[in-house]
Amino acid sequence: MSALRLGCDLSHVFCAKQAGIPIKCYSPDLIVHPYFEEGDPSAHQATIEKMRSWLPRLTSLVVGPGLGQDPEMWALAADIVALAREQQLPIILDGDAISLVCRRPELVRGYPRAVLTPNFNEFKRLISHLVAEAEVAQGADPLLLLYRALGGPTIIQKGAEDRIVDGDGVVTVALEGSPRRCGGQGDLLAGTLGVFTHWVPTVQGDHPDRPMLRAAQCAALVTRTCSRLAFARSGRAMTAQEMVALVPEALTACEGLALGGGC
Repeated sequence: MSALRLGCDLSHVFCAKQAGIPIKCYSPDLIVHPYFEEGDPSAHQATIEKMRSWLPRLTSLVVGPGLGQDPEMWALAADIVALAREQQLPIILDGDAISLVCRRPELVRGYPRAVLTPNFNEFKRLISHLVAEAEVAQGADPLLLLYRALGGPTIIQKGAEDRIVDGDGVVTVALEGSPRRCGGQGDLLAGTLGVFTHWVPTVQGDHPDRPMLRAAQCAALVTRTCSRLAFARSGRAMTAQEMVALVPEALTACEGLALGGGC
């Protein structure tokens, strides 16, 4: 929904069969594909073939929100990420997909069109799985250590300030958000990021300047602005649904902000 409110043409949701009707009932604007047979390994290959036919029609892929912990769903997600990488799609990994990267870092290692969006606890898990304790003990920036361990994906370390790293260094987005981070805010960031990872390289042309990092900056700016506006209206009662409704207003408010290290 955040991708649609930002301005993408179509938003597809690929999900487990039992989730299809609830998601479709959430909004008629979502195109729902209930392909996944949770707990049924025998359906794995048929699902992968369906996804293989769909991926060339997409401009980016967001993996992770609502994925859950079912082993077969994880296996499907891993194979779909591999397919998307073969087709050079931008891939945003959020939520439960961060745990998948902890176990299968080779899925994104060395892939510059992937973006990881860990929150505080997910970032700690990534560090514990992928960075040697001796390196952490030396006092180097954990975000840089994690980037070095994965060697390609852009990483957004979400927090009081959003810190974003790519091969050219770290940029901080410190635009005022809200004093409360409500549930679902990370999903809004992932959805808008899916759109910006397509838009930014398109706008920049043949020689884009740090396109995944610029996309991450844009998504962080819009998400923080949504959060600030929602808190101004509802205080601590703010919800992610309110934030999604404010995406168009936030985008307009962010249009005049310059991208760069001072965000």
